[in-house]
Amino acid sequence: MATPPQIQPKLKGVIKLGPGVRVKVVGLQNSQELNGQEGTLLQFDATKMRWGVELESGKKISLKMNNLTPLGAQVSDATVDDATGAPKPAVASESAEEQTSTGAGYSSQASPQLNLGSDWPVLPTSDEATAKIKSGCWFDGGSAAKRFTKNLLENDPKLLSVVLVPPKRFNEEDVREICEALEVNNVCQELIASGHSLSEDSCKRLGAMLPKTTSLQLLSVGDSSLGDKASFIFAELAKNSSVTSLDLEQKGLTPSAGRALASALEARGSNHVPRLASLRLSGNR
Repeated sequence: MATPPQIQPKLKGVIKLGPGVRVKVVGLQNSQELNGQEGTLLQFDATKMRWGVELESGKKISLKMNNLTPLGAQVSDATVDDATGAPKPAVASESAEEQTSTGAGYSSQASPQLNLGSDWPVLPTSDEATAKIKSGCWFDGGSAAKRFTKNLLENDPKLLSVVLVPPKRFNEEDVREICEALEVNNVCQELIASGHSLSEDSCKRLGAMLPKTTSLQLLSVGDSSLGDKASFIFAELAKNSSVTSLDLEQKGLTPSAGRALASALEARGSNHVPRLASLRLSGNR
């Protein structure tokens, strides 16, 4: 029997975001009273991977992209692959000067000159974001985690940050492969994979990686369901001497996880490891 032809979904367009775009707040768990409120985008924080939003009440908040629904944002025409007819978002070159990230209807492009006109897309909004893109933070198409793993194993000198925030995947297989690569890499300084629910096994694997990495300085993983599971990461943090920044905002940390973190930091001090330069804990219990 002949295999029926694969029907490709029709991609109507990609949404471009920028300061001044109207958005609606959706999907918040800790501040559900804000869901449904409308506001205006301010600037994108490339470190936290969040948009600043000014609500109609005048209140300013910081939100992940999956907690925003654009209202009347600019939509650019989508393209398709000439050979397969498959949807194809905007493509950038693979050079260090130009990288593109696409997914979940968002288009992200960067120029090293930061030429931000009326047509500028969702990322970047800062010199810091441009530097991250030059380091290979964002890739277009394919499995980002596997691309990062390959470059980490090759000790790519340009890969200073691994950014795997949604819509990029970060499942148990990805965690295992990324951790194995970070253990032998001596260049990468940041692992930013917030916004993903992590299993107990994934937290244990991340913890086991910490004593072996020598270059990692910033760690940001998990979402509001992290909770007690963060203790598995903190248990090994005391054996690490390279991490100087922890982003633990809105991770659902419990008192027991807080005590595990405090014990790890105390142990690091006893081992004469430099104190953390940055510890973000807002939005927890």
